Amino acid sequence: MTLKQFTVFAAISRCKSVTRAARELATSQPTVSKHLKSLERRFGAALFFRTGNGLEFTELGERFYNDVIPILTQLESIDHEYTRHSQERSRQDRRLRVMSTYGPGSEIVPRLLGMYKRIHPDADITLGANQTHVIERLIEKHQVEIAVVSRMAASKSLTSEPFVPMRITAFVANNNPFTRKSVIDLSELEKLPIITRGQKLGHGNTELILAEMRKQGYRPNIKMRCESPEAMKTEYIIS
Repeated sequence: MTLKQFTVFAAISRCKSVTRAARELATSQPTVSKHLKSLERRFGAALFFRTGNGLEFTELGERFYNDVIPILTQLESIDHEYTRHSQERSRQDRRLRVMSTYGPGSEIVPRLLGMYKRIHPDADITLGANQTHVIERLIEKHQVEIAVVSRMAASKSLTSEPFVPMRITAFVANNNPFTRKSVIDLSELEKLPIITRGQKLGHGNTELILAEMRKQGYRPNIKMRCESPEAMKTEYIIS
C-alpha cells in the first residue's frame, strides 16, 4: 500500500465517483481506477459497490476508510506545519532591515531603498534611524542587516566602507548678520548660541567637530542639545 493509494481512495470516498475523483486530483480516470483496483486485489475484496447515486462503501471499504482518514489527516497536519515554517523562512529571506543615522536617513537612504524596491518588488523593507553606536549594537545582535551611518564603524566585528561624502550644515535666521558673510571665523562662531545634535558625551560627527574646536582653544556656546533634527529645528524656530 502507498500514500498515493490512500489519497485516491479518500477522493473516491468523497466524490462517490472515479471520474469526479480524477478531476479533483487533477489526474486521469484510468490512473484512479488503477490505484483502486490495486487496493482491491491486495485485499481480495471490493471496497465500493455501485448504486443509482454513485459509489458506496462495502463493509470492508467502510472499515478501511475509518482507518485511512486519521492517517491522511495527520499527514495533512504535518504538511501544513512544515510548509508554514518554509513560508516563514521565505518571508524572512525577503526581509531587509536597514538602519541609518539621521543625516543619511533623511534623504540618501530612502532614495536608495526606493531604487532597490523597484528592482526587488517582493522585498519587505523596514528603515529605522538612531545614533551610530546604537546601530552598531543592533547589527552585532543580527537585528539589522545593513546600515548607512555618518562615520566609520568603531566596532572591530563590523565591516564598513565609505559611500558618499556629506557635510555638516549650520543654519541661522534670515535676519542674522552672519547671513551676509561667506566665511565665518571660529572666534565669531563661538559667540553664537548654538543648538546642536546629539548628547554631550556623544561620538557623532558634530560632537567630534566641537571637540576639535575645544582643542584649538575655542569654547562653543552650546545652548541646547537635541536628539532629532526635527526637535532642533523646532527649538530654532521658537527661540
